Amino acid sequence: MDKSMILELAFSGTNYAETVKITDIAEFNENNDKFDEICDKLCEGMSKDEKHKILWDLELAVFGMCSIYSKEYFKAGFKVGLTIGAQNFSD
Repeated sequence: MDKSMILELAFSGTNYAETVKITDIAEFNENNDKFDEICDKLCEGMSKDEKHKILWDLELAVFGMCSIYSKEYFKAGFKVGLTIGAQNFSD
């Protein structure tokens, strides 16, 4: 029996995430530059240590939120995919 597509993706020895080249996307770089500009404005007059602390805390909070909404959208999409797959196999 052949492996399922899910098992193939999970255990084929490759990491699909390595194929994503986020820094090759112009829109990502534009937003990253805007983020850097905002951080510079927020941290005007702060010492290097203060700047590092506040930006680290900001990154943790933003990435935490991004992680949660990415997980929730993935779960919702996965459920839709399973439903469609189940409907196709039941025919």
